[in-house]
Amino acid sequence: MIGQSKKIKNIIVKLPILTLLMYGLTPVPLSMAAVAITTGKVATTTIEEKESAMGIIYSLSSPKVASEVSGRVIKVLIDVGDAVQQGQIMAEIDPERYELETIQAKAETARLSALKINQELDLSRAERLYKNNLVSEEILDKTKAELEALEQQIKAAEAKHNSSKKLLRDTKIKAPITGYVAAKKNSDG
Repeated sequence: MIGQSKKIKNIIVKLPILTLLMYGLTPVPLSMAAVAITTGKVATTTIEEKESAMGIIYSLSSPKVASEVSGRVIKVLIDVGDAVQQGQIMAEIDPERYELETIQAKAETARLSALKINQELDLSRAERLYKNNLVSEEILDKTKAELEALEQQIKAAEAKHNSSKKLLRDTKIKAPITGYVAAKKNSDG
């Protein structure tokens, strides 16, 4: 019996090991089975993701800058690669002709305004004389018509004066947008 009991003990001990080996499992030593676990507080964090790539960038806006007025370029204030702000003066055209036109238009407006004052006095006299039957209705109508014509001439002269001031401002070529100068076709002179 002692021999049988040893055999049974041997079978009982070897049976689990044989079962594990049959199914491809190997027993893990207790020293390796322990795993260290650490804990911490949950927190929200921003993760920044960066990518880099090579390629060609095309601008959505690349205006061609040109002068609104004709004339000799006297100053170019920028060069290729320069950064410019919207409204920055990039070049200047000789303003002398436009300055003279502005002065002339202003003088014409002043001359017509003086004639209008004189015509208003003439109309006032003609109305008084007409009331006293000393002038005809035709002369009164003619004086009114001349005053109206002068008023229209003044409007035209003021429009010309405003136009010449705009042309004078346009002798300074300004950057239409903020950006960089890609090309330059003109220089001083």
